[in-house]
Formats: sequence, C-alpha cells, structure tokens
Amino acid sequence: MAKVIKVLVGAVVAVGVAYGAVKGYAWWRVKSQLDELARLARPYAELRWKGIATELAGAVEVRGVTIAPRMIAQDIDVASIRVETGDPRLLFAGLPRRADEAPERLRVVVDGVQIPLRGALLDLLQRDGKADACSFGGPPDPALLAAAGMENLVIDFAMDLSMRKDEGRFGMNFRYATRGVDELDAAAEFSGTGPLPAFRKAVVRYRPGDAAVGRIADHCAQRRGTDRAGFLRALADGADQLFADRFGVAPGPGLRDALRAYLARPGEIKLVIRPDGEVSPMMLAAGASRSLADWQRVAGLELYLNGTLVEDLGTEPLRTTSAAPAGTGGSGAAQAPVPKATFQDRPVVDIASYVDHRVRLHTRDGKAPREGVLQSVDATQANVDQRMHGGHLVSHVRLDQIARLEVLLR
Repeated sequence: MAKVIKVLVGAVVAVGVAYGAVKGYAWWRVKSQLDELARLARPYAELRWKGIATELAGAVEVRGVTIAPRMIAQDIDVASIRVETGDPRLLFAGLPRRADEAPERLRVVVDGVQIPLRGALLDLLQRDGKADACSFGGPPDPALLAAAGMENLVIDFAMDLSMRKDEGRFGMNFRYATRGVDELDAAAEFSGTGPLPAFRKAVVRYRPGDAAVGRIADHCAQRRGTDRAGFLRALADGADQLFADRFGVAPGPGLRDALRAYLARPGEIKLVIRPDGEVSPMMLAAGASRSLADWQRVAGLELYLNGTLVEDLGTEPLRTTSAAPAGTGGSGAAQAPVPKATFQDRPVVDIASYVDHRVRLHTRDGKAPREGVLQSVDATQANVDQRMHGGHLVSHVRLDQIARLEVLLR
C-alpha cells in the first residue's frame, strides 16, 4: 500500500512539475515576444508592463501596460490586454503569420485605456483642428469633452473573429466604449474563402451616454446663453446644415424630419446592411456610392434613429441662388458643389452671432490677428481659443479694439 501511495505521489509531483514547466515556458515565450515588440517600438514609444498571465487553453493577458510616446510628454495607461484563440499554439508559436494557419476563433480585449484630455495629447486627438465644437453629429470631440469638465477618457474595446472553415463563412464583432461618454458595436458576416469574400450582413449601433449628452448640452447651452432644451432645439434646427457639411448633399423631407427629431433627443443610431443574397464588396462600392437611396436599393440599407426606421432616405442636391442673365429679370436655382470654407469679412457689431465659429480678430494696434474658435462674447470682450504648442491659449480681446472681423464660412 505504501508503495502505491509513493507511486501516486510521484505521479502527481511529475504532473505538477510538467505543468509548471509548460506554464513557465509559455510565460517566457510571451515575454520574449513582448520584449521584441518593445524593441521595435522604442524609436516611437517606450512600452512597459507589470504582469503577464497565460492559460494553457490558449489565452494571454498582459496587465498594467504603459505607453510613453517619445514625442509627447504624457503616458497612456492600459489596465489589461487579453488575447484568446482557444488554441494552445498561441502560447508557443505566437499569432499565426499565414492565413491558412489562422485559428477558428480570435478574441482581443483591451480594458481601461486612460487618455488624459490635456496638453499635446489633446491637440493630437482633436478632429479637423476645431476646438470645442458643440454638436452631436458624431462621437464627441475630445476638446469638447475637456471643455465640459472631463479630465480623462477611459476606453474599452473588444474584437471577435470567428471562422467556420467547413462552411466557408467568417464573422467579425467589434465593441468600443468610452466609459460614461458613448459606445459602439458592430457585427458583420462574410462567406467564401477567396481573397475577396462575399458580404452577407452588417449591423452597426452607436449610442451617446445620457450623462455625456446632458453634460455637453449644458456646457454648450451656457456658452450660448440658453438652457439645455433651447440648445437642443437649435441643434435640431441646424440639422440640414449639419448633414450638408458632412455629406455634401441636403437631406430629403423624410430624412430631414428624422434628423431633427433625433437631434432634439440624441440616442441610438443603428445601421443595418442586409442585401438580398451574397454581394461582392466591389459591387457595393461600385453600385452604392452615390446616395443613401442607392445603398438602400443595392445593399438593403436600413437606418434606425432612436429605434424608429427611417423609411425615406432620399437626399437632394445642394442648391444656390444664382443671378439670371441680364435682361431676364429673375433668378434661378442651379446645382453647385459644396463651396470651400474661406475667411469672410463680417461686421464687428455681429460678432456675438459667430460663437463656436473659427474667426480672425484684427486689432487696431496692428499686431498679428487672433485666430481661433470664438468661445464667448460679453459686453466688453471676445474670448478666442487659440491652438498653441502643447495646448490652448484663450485670448481676451476688447471689443473696442477690434478693427476687423473675419469668419470661416462656406
């Protein structure tokens, strides 16, 4: 009996040692690959991490990651990065290098990416060089979130790829969330094993957070001297111009009404692309590049705003009123491309009408004009948010010293 016990204990110890050796080797392989990644990234950023965990079922997790860019004196911290395949080869050979070696499942989860909303990093994140633009035409601009009082963005995202090789299909799911601000998730399905598989279906959902909508609306309303409801009404009234600025065409009647209703109460946007049968991505690109109505016809596009299907996705060309030839005594409407934005002179007395616009203020002392986004105007001065090296500078310009006002307009 004693001999049997010794054999069992020996077997358990052997299994434990083998398990520990495999785990240790897996950990070493993962660390070696991370060290190589850090070496390759060294000219651009320093990569650091606090811990590595492995699971023999085919998962790796790196915790406490810090990315320190060389060109910006601000670190980006990441709570954890996790990769799962369900295939133990991940631990010993790394991610596959050829398509035929790809696992049937790949999941990447990145949690707790902390991005400070200040300094040079904020400048880098700003879209189109516009500071603090009050709008719900898409994800909130980081500069607007900073102006509304947020100090950091905390971002989570996950991506799942699944391949059913025996059926010749694969799918992709993606989820992105900025905590307390907004979230987006997307799913797509394809079929075929060639270099350009056929498209089957896609669903994309985007939703701003209620707290973020309220915070931004209150901030923008205060800047414009109104309340939250008044700001949202003004936003809805500007739906046509917002759409035209983004897409270069005007919304048709049905789309216009739906956009106004959405901007009065921003909520979920959902796009569904569901063609009849399988469609080549090249066919989609070639046949549905003109308008939303084309996408509706070719790709089965459906647009839902706050859960309501927008049945009429028709658009209209932008039109400008042009003078009729001399002697005709009238004017006509002619289609025109979206005009390029240029700085245009406007009366100084109307300066309060251009809050949130990009302006140039020429002063009587002959100094260089103050160029930036007009933040606010009171009884004595205008405040201009100017982008400077490493951040922003708010210039306070007395109204009686402004000799000329230019506004960036289309």
